[in-house]
Amino acid sequence: MRPFADNLWWPLGLWLLVTCSLLWVAVALVGRRDVGRGMWPERRGAAHASPTLLSPSGVVWRLQRGALLGWAVGLLGFGLIFGTLSEQIGGLEGAATEWYATFGGGADLLGAYWASMMQMAGMAVAIYVVTLMLRLHQDEARGTLEPVLGTAVSRLRWLGAYALNALVGALLVILAFAGPMGISGGQVLGGTASLLRDLVGAALVQLPAIAVLGAAVVALTRLVPRWSVGLSWGLVAFSIMVGPMFGPSLGLPTWVLDLSPFTHVPNAPAVAASAGPVLGLALACVLVAVTGVLMLRRRDLALPP
Repeated sequence: MRPFADNLWWPLGLWLLVTCSLLWVAVALVGRRDVGRGMWPERRGAAHASPTLLSPSGVVWRLQRGALLGWAVGLLGFGLIFGTLSEQIGGLEGAATEWYATFGGGADLLGAYWASMMQMAGMAVAIYVVTLMLRLHQDEARGTLEPVLGTAVSRLRWLGAYALNALVGALLVILAFAGPMGISGGQVLGGTASLLRDLVGAALVQLPAIAVLGAAVVALTRLVPRWSVGLSWGLVAFSIMVGPMFGPSLGLPTWVLDLSPFTHVPNAPAVAASAGPVLGLALACVLVAVTGVLMLRRRDLALPP
């Protein structure tokens, strides 16, 4: 499909073929395995648990490492593809150049392309962080939090374990996108080291906006636990729709665009990154997170009977 040119319809046929093939394989496998079992026999577990499971951070890492790996591999692949496409950006004309110009102006079309791709990666990583932080609600609603807090683990330490894993995971995932994009783009354009440095810097300035959404999930799960899942995903969808990727195209007023944390992220490397917006987002993250922490200490847990 070609958003800035005539549409190609045959890719839809490939999508339909792959979908039907996967459904057929799924039905065939369901009919061959026992309920609650996999296709391969179960293996014996380790005789001793890993030492990392002795801490809350290690437990959270164990629970989300598979998802982290999947996100990292996916964004790594997209980074390689988008970096390779950098060579073709200079020949764009018409609506494509106008759209990319919103990220850095027509004078630096290639930088605007890189900035827009980094914004997309930041939004994707924000979805990963929200998914992880919503485990706070799941632990409470399903009752798995009660035996954890029944030990020497405090509420604040439990929350800190999720926050630490979310921060480290977000850093690893967005670098898994920026690194391959810089390397593949440098191979087709030249100047790999310089481009890699610019894109890593552009990736790092996305983290404060991602952290704001993560902190908002903490506050929502503490303030309105029953509605926290829907409100959290609604907040993510709103932040993306009114952000710099779609908001200007929808003709939204400036004050609406400013409600998205992604609007305040510097469009690096198309423009020089300034410290003001980054520090402002970091301060907003701290304020929202402190609100969630205060509610965590004062509110009774809604554990299942």
